[in-house]
Amino acid sequence: MRKLIFALVTLCVVATIGYVLIPTNSKKSFGYSEALNAIPQQSAFVIRGMNPIKKWGQFSNSTFGFALEKTSVFSAITELIEKVDSVEDDYLSNFFKEKVFVAGVLTGGEQLNYLISLEANGFTNDQVLNYVNKIFGAQPTSSKDYDLNIIYTYSMNGLDVCFSKIGGVVLFSTSSILIEEGIRELAAERHLQDNTGFKKLFKTADVSSDGNFFINLRNIGAYLNLFGDNAINFAQSMQNLGGWAELDLNAKDQSLMFNGFSFINDSTFSYLKSFEGEPAQALGVSSVLPENTGVLSYLSYGSFESFKKKYDQYLTQNQVLYKHQKNVLNINKKHSFSVEVDFYSWIGEEMALFTVNGDEGSYAKNTGLIIKLADPSKAQEGIKEIHKSSGVNNPSQYQTLTINDLGLTNFFQLTLGDEFKAVKGTKYTIIEDYIVFANDESTLKHVVNYYLRGKTLVKNIQFNQFYEQFSRESNLFYYFNLKQAVNYFNAMLNESTLESFNANLDSLKKLHAFGVQVNANKKLFYTNAYVNYSAVEATQNISLIEVKLDTTYSKKPWIVKNHYTNENELLIQDDGNRLYLINNVGKILWKIKLKEPIIGEVQQVDRYKNDKLQYVFTTSQKIHQIDRKGRYVSGYPVSLKAPVTQGIVVVDYDKNRNYRMLLTQGDNLHNFSVDGRQVKGWQFQSNKSALVTPPHLLQVKGKDYIIVSHQSGKIRALNRKGEDRITLTNQLPAEATNHMVWDNKALSNSGVLAADTNGTIYFVKLADELETFALKAFEGDFKLNYQDFDGDEIIDFVVHNENTIQVYKNNKQLLLEVSDIPFKPEYGVESFNLPEGQQINIVADKKEQKIFGFDQKGELLNSFPIEGVSPSLVTDLDGNGSFDLVVGDQIGSLYIYSLEN
Repeated sequence: MRKLIFALVTLCVVATIGYVLIPTNSKKSFGYSEALNAIPQQSAFVIRGMNPIKKWGQFSNSTFGFALEKTSVFSAITELIEKVDSVEDDYLSNFFKEKVFVAGVLTGGEQLNYLISLEANGFTNDQVLNYVNKIFGAQPTSSKDYDLNIIYTYSMNGLDVCFSKIGGVVLFSTSSILIEEGIRELAAERHLQDNTGFKKLFKTADVSSDGNFFINLRNIGAYLNLFGDNAINFAQSMQNLGGWAELDLNAKDQSLMFNGFSFINDSTFSYLKSFEGEPAQALGVSSVLPENTGVLSYLSYGSFESFKKKYDQYLTQNQVLYKHQKNVLNINKKHSFSVEVDFYSWIGEEMALFTVNGDEGSYAKNTGLIIKLADPSKAQEGIKEIHKSSGVNNPSQYQTLTINDLGLTNFFQLTLGDEFKAVKGTKYTIIEDYIVFANDESTLKHVVNYYLRGKTLVKNIQFNQFYEQFSRESNLFYYFNLKQAVNYFNAMLNESTLESFNANLDSLKKLHAFGVQVNANKKLFYTNAYVNYSAVEATQNISLIEVKLDTTYSKKPWIVKNHYTNENELLIQDDGNRLYLINNVGKILWKIKLKEPIIGEVQQVDRYKNDKLQYVFTTSQKIHQIDRKGRYVSGYPVSLKAPVTQGIVVVDYDKNRNYRMLLTQGDNLHNFSVDGRQVKGWQFQSNKSALVTPPHLLQVKGKDYIIVSHQSGKIRALNRKGEDRITLTNQLPAEATNHMVWDNKALSNSGVLAADTNGTIYFVKLADELETFALKAFEGDFKLNYQDFDGDEIIDFVVHNENTIQVYKNNKQLLLEVSDIPFKPEYGVESFNLPEGQQINIVADKKEQKIFGFDQKGELLNSFPIEGVSPSLVTDLDGNGSFDLVVGDQIGSLYIYSLEN
């Protein structure tokens, strides 16, 4: 994997060079050119284009160019371009606007030199020589004759640059030997254009694209060896990929896209030919791998059996099949399990090597292998046999998953090939239909943590936007995230290259990622590459799960308990009245269609007293009770004769699961048993004034007080039969609104709050006392909420209007004033307590579709605002002490943001 991935790094560098040589006129035809005849056939890569000076100017002024402007390579090219552009000779400078070919050729086995070949028809030798002298600002330092041609050498910043004009072709190079090679190529009978693979790809190149470049897969590896450590042999790895590849460039301000083909000769059986005829698969591994995956080397096929037969032919071509088969035979002899039966048989249509940006810088520690299970039950049987043979079987529970170790070493290199030698260990866990192997248990725990939190590649916005540039299915897909793979580079690069890499790391991190995709198409393989700029300067401290609903929602989701795992889940009703159950990683478990919106709260009951919970709620005309699978339980729904006005409240007086359900219908309060029947003996008497608060149960010294408030201002405290337990003479003003029961755990200081239009707050206590709080005189359209704003578990008074939020303690002290909010909070201020005395307060700007989060001091929190229009919910979904923010947007998506950082 690391050989191929590093190759992609080089391709991106070459692509950038290609950009500056792209044609000014994209419609111009690049047919036969004598300048191409000078390019050596052993070149590692060839780029063709026109007008590099103009194109470098365009690139330098792009977002991409700004990201790289501080790198040493960028500075060197800029200096050279400025030298050329500074020569005031419009006539002679035109020859730089002709066809230009740039080739990278390895000379002496250890150095890559560049040969630039361009046509200069119509110019004499003296004219060209004089122009070149002006560019370098000096006469040549030396010259020599070669085959009746003169090769001149110039010095530029200590670097020798050679030049020669041969007929209508001008050659530049960093090596006189390469100039000589170009002269010999021009005199030869056969040229690069006569090579079968190059010729075929040359014809397929899209001349309407921004530019083209060609890669000799057999020779590029030797060049890459110059950058890697001694343990890497790119030359051997790359030559097994095939012959030539051609890519067409489409450049945008923040990205470079390359599309083209790789060509495989009939006479060879390369690694790519292993995928011939194999259907590409969707990137299923992205549903398991963490969003901070740094490097991904993915392969897929129709079936492993079919792929393996062709892969064996590739091994035969390279004369290593016998060694591979002997490795498998030795494993079978040493152990009592069979590689073919107990391993190969359950390998599915996907596998991938990956690295994660874990806590450690060690590349080996953070590397893993993921394999799709073709048959999970067969996999369990095979794994059981391997454990039995190795004698290692020590499963451990981590979160909700199991981690174990097969107890083998170098197993994947011996059974799957050298491409998999980075994963030497066999520690593993099974997630969905995938098995994940790693060298270190910490990597598995990292994958599990991110998976359970929903922080996977498939749910990462940046990764999805990146992968949208490719076909949905891939036979081969290589992904490299520059910000997440420093540990990879530290392991792969040699000392001098690593020093240069680190010196330019800040600039390189401005590039988000690059990827290469290869899909089989007979003898040609579709090849796409993409590299993009990242507008995000730093890693966000919140991460995201997205859940697609059928439409928007306007009610705050309800937190419900999964009675199997004790984890929290979300029950939510959208504006189309569909009800969803969503687990803590964002998966919709079911949805059902209701005829009406839910009124009030959703509560859970253990109706059958078997530790399995049901959901209870009401709509205007019915009481509903459904089980965890979204099915109605016996006796439900219950139809009602009058509309529900305050929802349903479930009480369990003695904590014995003998539930009572209190239902408000206008001025009446009814009592139902958990099976949906009205309770006999209920004695509630209406006073012809609507109930404006849901009933609230207060239990003090063994007595029950069901507190209700009427629109008329009358406050009542009922017993279990619905009779008035105490009689209060004080009541709230009839004009007061916004009633709320204030439960202070004692009879004397519990009661009902309300407020009038002037902002005066009234409090009728069950001790038959009336208190008033005149906070201040409020004008205009304001709203008052009673809530714990600062997390001290005491009710505060929160007032908000068009652009101001004021928070008062119940002693009238002004706790906080925020006066610079340029919008009216749609749902008021929604306050939520966090660990260690922290608080988050949410306000929504529905017009601009933004959600703002403030702390208890009124300061805007990091990463806010975020997109959203719905009421908010903050909760610990999976019970691990880290909190999540749940919001919805204007197009029907629900987002779960992790606030743990």
